[in-house]
Amino acid sequence: MLTPVELAVAWDRRMLLAYAGVLAAAAIGRDGVSLSRAARHGAPVVGAAWLALLAGGVVTPLALPWLPGRAFSLKGAVVGGVAAAGATAAFRRRLSPAAGLALLAGIPAVSSYAAMNFTGSSPITSPSGVELEMRRALPFQVAAAAVAIAAWLTSRMGR
Repeated sequence: MLTPVELAVAWDRRMLLAYAGVLAAAAIGRDGVSLSRAARHGAPVVGAAWLALLAGGVVTPLALPWLPGRAFSLKGAVVGGVAAAGATAAFRRRLSPAAGLALLAGIPAVSSYAAMNFTGSSPITSPSGVELEMRRALPFQVAAAAVAIAAWLTSRMGR
């Protein structure tokens, strides 16, 4: 029941502004601004965000009984890691090492965060358990997202 809500978040105003920001940042190069560069370098980031949201908001709830660990954040990170490894393998010829690192760090972080939103909907979780999981997982998610952003920006240098 929560899956449509998770996917609707991807279309809210803040996310649309974030997508526009990514596309704008990707459009900038040494020779100025280019729409084709925005599509070439920004659209894959938006696609990776969608892959992460699908992994954490759709696949993780469907596979809950078969995923390791008790924490929803860990379960989402596992699914996100598999999705990131698949995306990195599929696009390995077109990815710089920094762009590959951005995928491998960013997709599991976003997937873990999206999956963590299901924590409070389980009949076996308590408010204190939800709070504990968030206190434990958020620092890792933020750190991985920061690594992903830094790696993506590094992959953009010189272009």
